[in-house]
Amino acid sequence: MYGPSYFAMRADPRRARMQDQERKRLREHKTGGRILDVGCGDGAFLAGLDDRWEKWGIDISPAAVQMATDKGIRMEPYIERWPEGFADEAFDAVVFRGTLQHIDLPFYVLRECVRILRADGVMVFLATPNTGSIYYRLLGRLPALDPTRNWLLVSDAQLSDILRRLGMQVEEIVYPYWGTPYARPLRDLLDFALSLAGKKRGFAWPGNMMEVYARKHDLRLSMPSGARVRGRTRNAGTGAERLFLRPDLQEEAAGSATQLGSAPRRRAASQHQEADRHGARAARSLRQGA
Repeated sequence: MYGPSYFAMRADPRRARMQDQERKRLREHKTGGRILDVGCGDGAFLAGLDDRWEKWGIDISPAAVQMATDKGIRMEPYIERWPEGFADEAFDAVVFRGTLQHIDLPFYVLRECVRILRADGVMVFLATPNTGSIYYRLLGRLPALDPTRNWLLVSDAQLSDILRRLGMQVEEIVYPYWGTPYARPLRDLLDFALSLAGKKRGFAWPGNMMEVYARKHDLRLSMPSGARVRGRTRNAGTGAERLFLRPDLQEEAAGSATQLGSAPRRRAASQHQEADRHGARAARSLRQGA
């Protein structure tokens, strides 16, 4: 599935320039240390980091493992399951670049990444499709999605909520479009209009892709609130949207919750229970009236 021809097809000068921008934003949150790229592919993103970083990667593709190794990346193959050799708090940064949607056990992998992340370490999601975008809401698709390889699709709010349940503090959400090598504003606007008219077009648009930067704080310390948002005026990551997942995945997500935010959840549960009681009383009244 991910052989040499797949990575050759993805060679694109725009991709390289986009990764340069992403590395610059990563340095705003972490300037060095031991970094793990989950689904690192041929290792191009890691290879572009300077020598302040100790670079590690994971990938399911033997071809990718070899190409990344040739670039000096320390590789761990992902063969049917997550590698078990990583110690607690072993990494200063964990990166998912366009890979979260391709992981078949996303909540397990996310919990493992929190475990191996040091206090004050950062978890970073780059080039991640955002189902909260107007493009997806209106058209039901995104150019970056591949239905044959996708398992979990999330919005900015949903991903932020998942990270908070795992004990992470979302620091910043970026919606890269303006100033990126993929932006063609006039052409993209025309393609958007044609898509609304029924023509199937693929194009870049503000909010299609997101970058989420979250930090693992020492739980004994107070945690700052609020996240910076760049690229869109709407305050993302409110957690107001429900997770549209299969029941078993919803149960897994709920099981990953920490004590952080438990009081608001108890209040919400109490409100739902009160609403259920009101509904039951109304139903009895209707039956008695009948």
